[in-house]
Amino acid sequence: MAFCFTVGTHDFRGPLQGYENVTAQCHRCGNWSAHCETEFPMFTICFVPLIPMAVKKYKLVACPICGYKQDLVYVTPPPRQGGERVEDGCDVIADGRYRARPDVQSMAHGGGGGGAGPPPPQQHGYGGPPQGPPPGQGGGPPQGGYYGGK
Repeated sequence: MAFCFTVGTHDFRGPLQGYENVTAQCHRCGNWSAHCETEFPMFTICFVPLIPMAVKKYKLVACPICGYKQDLVYVTPPPRQGGERVEDGCDVIADGRYRARPDVQSMAHGGGGGGAGPPPPQQHGYGGPPQGPPPGQGGGPPQGGYYGGK
């Protein structure tokens, strides 16, 4: 008699409380679509979550376009070639750790103070966006039947 068991992991995700309406810029692809979420990994047997793989939930900034996830609270940047640490937009805290996303943390609970904010509106030059249909295309619906005749 043989039994087949499936084992694996599953990440339970949800919105991060206090950051529900925050949209930030992704540090990987540059899109303004990253959002804050919590993630709690569990070990599963036969698709049933049994053993938690973390003590507490991870607080992440996740980009749905490129899939990049960055810790919201702490990060230890990799060393540069000269030995000093990279401080790519991070605030120094203590013992070599940095505050990962001060721009996102300043927007918590609906506050907008100090954050970078959304991107500025695009300028179309010479007085705004063009009006009407593109050049070479008529303004009205097509006349006639399917093949252009009556």
